[in-house]
Amino acid sequence: FCFCFLRLVYASAYGSAVGSCAMTFLPTGGVYITGGLAPRNSQWIMEHSSKNEEGLSSSSAFMNCYRDKGRASSILDDVPLFLVTREDMGLRGAAKCAELELQNYKLRKTPDK
Repeated sequence: FCFCFLRLVYASAYGSAVGSCAMTFLPTGGVYITGGLAPRNSQWIMEHSSKNEEGLSSSSAFMNCYRDKGRASSILDDVPLFLVTREDMGLRGAAKCAELELQNYKLRKTPDK
C-alpha cells in the first residue's frame, strides 16, 4: 500500500511539474525528460492504454497530471513529450561543450593570413 501511494504521489508531482514547465516555455520542439529519475521510472511516466472497468482508456498518473492544466490543457496537445532513457546525458553535454571550447581555442590561436 505505502509503495503504491508513494509511486502515485511521485508520478503525479513529476507530471504536474513537467506540464507546468511546458506551459511556461511552450517548447514547440518538445519537452525532453532526462536525468537519473526518467529511465528508472519510465513505466510510471509512459502512457498506458489499458481499459478500466467502464471500458474507457486510462492514462498513467504522470500523463494525467501533465495534461491537467484547466482551460489551457489544449496547448499541450501541440507540445511533443519525449523520454530520454540514456543515463549519460550530462557527460555527453559536457563533452560537447569541451569540443566547442577546443574549436574556439584553435580558431583564436590560428594567425590571420
